[in-house]
Amino acid sequence: MHVSAEALGIRSAARLIEAGAEEILIPCTGDLDEAIDKAAGVADPVTVHVPANRVDDVERVVARLDASGIQRALVVSGNPGHGEGVRTVYELIERFRNQGIHVSVGAYPESYFTLTSSAHRARSAAIVLDKQAAGAERVITQASFSVGNMRQWLQTARARGVVIPVHVGVMVRVPRRVFQAVMRNARAEVFSHPRVRAANRVSLDLFLRMLRSRLPDPVEFVRQVGASPEMGGDDGFHVFSYGADASRLIDAARSLSTPHAY
Repeated sequence: MHVSAEALGIRSAARLIEAGAEEILIPCTGDLDEAIDKAAGVADPVTVHVPANRVDDVERVVARLDASGIQRALVVSGNPGHGEGVRTVYELIERFRNQGIHVSVGAYPESYFTLTSSAHRARSAAIVLDKQAAGAERVITQASFSVGNMRQWLQTARARGVVIPVHVGVMVRVPRRVFQAVMRNARAEVFSHPRVRAANRVSLDLFLRMLRSRLPDPVEFVRQVGASPEMGGDDGFHVFSYGADASRLIDAARSLSTPHAY
C-alpha cells in the first residue's frame, strides 16, 4: 500500500524516504512560509501542510507554492491561536485545484480525546464528502488507535459516497524527549492565547494521543486496518513519525498484500 510520512525537516525527510516512505508531508508548526521553504528542500514527492487560518492572502500563497515547485498541499482549518485567516477550507480547495495543485484534506475518525460514536463517524464522513465535492483528491486522517472504529469509519465514509483515496493516520511510539518538548510548547500556547479553553482542548487531545501511542502496537493496527475490504488500491497509511525510527511501521504498510477493490 501507499505510505506517506510526516517529517519535521529535510534530514528527517531523507531518513523516512530511505526507510521506504513514498511521500513526505511537511507540517506547518510555525510560519507557513517556513513550512513551504522546508518542503522546497525535499527532493522527493512532498506535500506541505496549509492551515486555512494562516492564509491571509491566498494569491500570495499560491505564488509561493508555485515558485517553490510544490504541487501538493494538505488543506485543513488549523488550530486555535495560530492565525485568523479569512479563507475557508473549501475556498482553498477550489483555488488550489484551479491552479493544478493536488489537494489532500484532513479527517477525524475519532473525536477529541479519541472518543467516538456512530454519530461522530456520520458527521466526519459528511464533512469529508463536502470536501470531496469541493475538489479534494485525497484524505489523510488524524492518527487513530482503534481498529474497530477505523473500520466502521471507513464503512461509513464509503457508504456515504467518499471515493477519493484515504491515507489512514498511524502514530509511532512517540519518544519521551519529543513528548516533553511538545507539551512545553503546548503549555506556552495555552497561556498566551485568549481563547484558552479552545486551545487547551487541542493541546490535551494531542497529549492523550501521544500517551496512547506508547500502548498499542501500531504495526498490528496497520495490518488489521490494511486487511479491511474498504481499503482500496489507491489507499494507504500516513505515518506520524515525530523523529522516531518509523522503518518497522513503514515496512509493515508497504508489505501488505494487494489491496481490495471496494
